[in-house]
Amino acid sequence: MKTDYIIVIVIWLMAVFAWSQPILTNHIPYGEYDTSNHYTIAEYMASTNTAMVKVPYYLEEYSKVGFGNTGALWYPPQYHTSAALFGIFAQDSNLGVYAFFAMSTTLIITSIFFLVRKFYGIVPATLSAFMLAWSPRDYFSYLWGQIPQQAALAFIPVIMYCFYMYMKEFVDSDKPKKGFFDKQSIYLYITSLLLAVQFFMHPQFFLQSCVIIGIYYLMMVIKHKQLFLRYAQIGIALVILIGVIASLSGSNQLSIFLGYEGAKEEVTQARVNVIGRLFSWYQTGNTSLPAMFVDYGKMHGNWTFIPLIIGLIYLLFKRRDTDLVFLSWFVGYYILIHIDILGFARVHRFYAGEAHLFYPLVALGLWYLPTIVSSFIKISKKHIEISRYVLAVAALTAVIFMSAIPSYNFLSEAYNGIQRLSAEQVTAAEWMKNNIPETSEIRVIGSPSAISGLILPSIAKQFWYQAVSYRYTAVGHRTEGYNFSRITHVIFDYTDIFYGPFAMQDKQALQTGLINDEMIYNESPLVYKTDLIRIYNIKDNSEDVQ
Repeated sequence: MKTDYIIVIVIWLMAVFAWSQPILTNHIPYGEYDTSNHYTIAEYMASTNTAMVKVPYYLEEYSKVGFGNTGALWYPPQYHTSAALFGIFAQDSNLGVYAFFAMSTTLIITSIFFLVRKFYGIVPATLSAFMLAWSPRDYFSYLWGQIPQQAALAFIPVIMYCFYMYMKEFVDSDKPKKGFFDKQSIYLYITSLLLAVQFFMHPQFFLQSCVIIGIYYLMMVIKHKQLFLRYAQIGIALVILIGVIASLSGSNQLSIFLGYEGAKEEVTQARVNVIGRLFSWYQTGNTSLPAMFVDYGKMHGNWTFIPLIIGLIYLLFKRRDTDLVFLSWFVGYYILIHIDILGFARVHRFYAGEAHLFYPLVALGLWYLPTIVSSFIKISKKHIEISRYVLAVAALTAVIFMSAIPSYNFLSEAYNGIQRLSAEQVTAAEWMKNNIPETSEIRVIGSPSAISGLILPSIAKQFWYQAVSYRYTAVGHRTEGYNFSRITHVIFDYTDIFYGPFAMQDKQALQTGLINDEMIYNESPLVYKTDLIRIYNIKDNSEDVQ
């Protein structure tokens, strides 16, 4: 067992180090606009040394527009509070917060290793964990969002193991169980408690766990022809589940799962073309995902597809109780990535956990391939064992050269350049935090715009101004119906025009537009000025230029 611990800890630490490269090489925070909000909650709590459930003023509008839950933190506090604690204990709060993000996101590596090791042995477990350490589907989700959903996914293997052990006690025992705190009951209670905790990480993946458990239960009932029920213990487990969830029910959880208004188009498309949708794996339509995210080859490597199918077929053929865990996971995953047919939005969020299911199947396909071949060609047990290890080494080598090295290089270069705040922009944001009222509302003009075709970085950059300054910025989807008379300050930021990757004509167009817009505010007090950034106070004529 000591060898197991060493292997999984080394792989996990390797992943944490690799995924932390964007913050290790540049200590300025980074990510898309979802990240900015998760970061700023943790950073705000770390800087004020205070946990919170009600968000500060500058985040209230985001809470209202995004989740219809004005004033409340849209996730329960435990994820962000934990990140804040890391920020407090670290000498650099940014490093601490991002260290927590990386560590919590990569926990799936340890939980998958644990599950596969228990069921199939150390070699398939090592293969699964190593592939996950370099999974583009995972580290892209991490880089873009830094969101609790990735931490929630790490609970699925542990939840399924505990429920499997609950069921296993029925199969292994000839006598009915008695008592409320025997081994079987404890596994059920732990399953319930883990489900409750997962719900508060992300309710969408709580649903996934529930679906997998339901399918696994049905498969076991059919296979063993018994109901596997202990009513009193199930009642206690439900009390634990509902009690923990109810204790923190103030957060608006279900809105995260039900989705935004903008997701209706993808649901409509799925309902119209039901048959086509059932036979297509990935969702197409109006999602926020780039094309590469739903490209199997780019996310997992085309070489993994055949071992994946072999692993799935082998489990279908064997159908041991352990095999049924992964088969129920596969069936449950298929159902959930197709429930847009029933009217649910944002099902593409489930794709974030695809590699967690696929890579163990790939590892099992490679591990059991010699056994399958021996059914058709006579092969000695010794040669089967040798072949297994040869395939495992070949797979590890393929992952190193085809995934690990390119992924490490990509992570080292991620968010360099225009997508991250510059040092000058951070200085301006920190000036706002220290010099203008907390209730100020700001409009940022000058980040990359539709002229350059970089609308998303534009929104993200302006969100990052908000995250660092602790001051509300009216940007992106939040401007619809927004009363611009509330604006107190306007930022004109020329930084990205001069240092961004624009063609010369775009620079000239942007600069001309900025200058023309700035002329409108010339009579308002100029309260902050550098070579590239100006901030005007359009509500108060008493401030001086800084």
